[in-house]
Amino acid sequence: MKFVGISPKTREQFRISGNLTIIDETHHNQRSRLTVWQNLSDSARQQFTWPYPGKHLTENQQDFCQDIPSNHQPLSSFILLLFNPEKVDHLELRGHPHQRDFYSLDNDKNWIRQAVNP
Repeated sequence: MKFVGISPKTREQFRISGNLTIIDETHHNQRSRLTVWQNLSDSARQQFTWPYPGKHLTENQQDFCQDIPSNHQPLSSFILLLFNPEKVDHLELRGHPHQRDFYSLDNDKNWIRQAVNP
């Protein structure tokens, strides 16, 4: 999986690659999913009862007024995504020449920095 982030204000670009773990109701690691669910506000948990996103909006406002789900058990529509970065390409567009660094994890999970040509 690759994530690209751009900050026009600081003139930086990040390209982050790594592994994505999808934790749904069938995944063995429910502890992290439950912890995140319990830390959501009531209004955030309630949004998981709303109609499917991206579908045509109906006139029925009751669809958005469901009871607040319990914080003891995540709804099946709640999926936790855990992104574990392994490589980072950081480009700073300020200055001349631009600065670019590659970061990667070594076997001991330490980040190693390598300056490269922009």
